[in-house]
Amino acid sequence: MDYLQILTRALAISWRHKYLWLLALFAGEATTIGTTFQTGSSSRNSHSNLSGQAVWSQLTNWVGAHAALLWTIGITVALLCVALFVLSAVANGALVKGGAEHDAERPFGLRQAWSAGVRSFWPVLGLKFFAFIVFASLAIVIGGLGLMTIVFGASGAVGAAVATGLLAGVLLLAAIPFFVVFGVAIVLGVRVIVLEGKGASDGFRTALSLIWRRRGRVALFWLLVVVAGIVAATVVGLGLVVAAVPIVALAAAAYFAGGWLLALATGLGFGAAWLIVAVTLVGGVNAFTSTCWTVAYRRFDLQTQPAVSTQPQPA
Repeated sequence: MDYLQILTRALAISWRHKYLWLLALFAGEATTIGTTFQTGSSSRNSHSNLSGQAVWSQLTNWVGAHAALLWTIGITVALLCVALFVLSAVANGALVKGGAEHDAERPFGLRQAWSAGVRSFWPVLGLKFFAFIVFASLAIVIGGLGLMTIVFGASGAVGAAVATGLLAGVLLLAAIPFFVVFGVAIVLGVRVIVLEGKGASDGFRTALSLIWRRRGRVALFWLLVVVAGIVAATVVGLGLVVAAVPIVALAAAAYFAGGWLLALATGLGFGAAWLIVAVTLVGGVNAFTSTCWTVAYRRFDLQTQPAVSTQPQPA
């Protein structure tokens, strides 16, 4: 396999056909919504007189007073996640089909790609749901052990905390190579489904067979894609940081010239444009890495052709 040719081919395809960027924005393997609740250490003295029971009582009272709002927010977020997950199954199939058709130099566009994504929707959705269940189960187990470690440590059960902590660490270390292989199998399984018309289970088994059969090629290509993705993301990130500097400067100048309202209007206006550019470039990076796997999948099983001898045969 010519790995450099695959990377440059994928870059050319994703650059020429920018509708793939739009599909890549919604075709992610997973969506993570993170929330962080922090308490400042500076407030320790002012609240040191509150017992844990009092804090828990205040928390439950606040939750009870805002139960309707919390339920509304929770249901809205859940429905949004489900909608994005379903949309990702269509967009993922469309992205893979588009990359493969352009690699074969056949005329193809967004409408045909979307139709292909709709046709492969159910098996792709099934495979993505299977991946979600596996990843979520492992995260719950490891996260639960970590939480037990914290609880045991806070309650003074040092032995139990050490045991659960060590078990969580061992599982986490074992999960890293598993996540890599399983993730690659899901990525290739989607391509088996879309390009070969197989079902979810057959696609996953075929992907595992391909990984085992061409494990050297797959491992090396995975490493190359990781490096290429990091480089592309770094370049895009640095560009976005540089582009954000004049926006901050303009907002600061607007504040000194006309106050908070002018600064806010300036920041929101230019910030919205910056956000659109950022989302577009993220889609471009995702389209490139996805197309890399699509192009590589079509070549993993190609046999190296022996050199043809040009020497004349003896009479």
